[in-house]
Amino acid sequence: YRDLSAASQRQALDLEEAVSAVKAVHSVLCRQGAAAPAGGLGVAMAASEAVLGGKKTHVIKVRKLAPGGAGAVGGLVAGDAILAIDGQSCLGAPLKAVQALVKGPADTPVTLELLRPNGERTSLTLLRAAAGAGGGSAGTASIA
Repeated sequence: YRDLSAASQRQALDLEEAVSAVKAVHSVLCRQGAAAPAGGLGVAMAASEAVLGGKKTHVIKVRKLAPGGAGAVGGLVAGDAILAIDGQSCLGAPLKAVQALVKGPADTPVTLELLRPNGERTSLTLLRAAAGAGGGSAGTASIA
């Protein structure tokens, strides 16, 4: 985090805390036998930079979409910068933290705030698909 501003560092730490809380709840649900199959959007992501408010900012961008996957069907495009997930800022966040927020139980919604490659800001609510059904790929770390 050393190259990030203090505000970006706080946002990244807040995001990591949120991811930890989600994992803890998921763990409890799994022990209770209530866990749904894992799901995702079928997207590969990568760390990148975008200019926001005239400043270069660390963002996570959609690199590639699984054909027929939840992300592709829902309107994501390669080059989309993910600004927030379900209202939680992703600016300055590590790739793994953003991937963890994209993943969740299959057939549950996730809302992404995006900066399109053409500079347009938009919001998409997508339905996570089960891994192997256009929702992700077990064993591929960059697919969420």
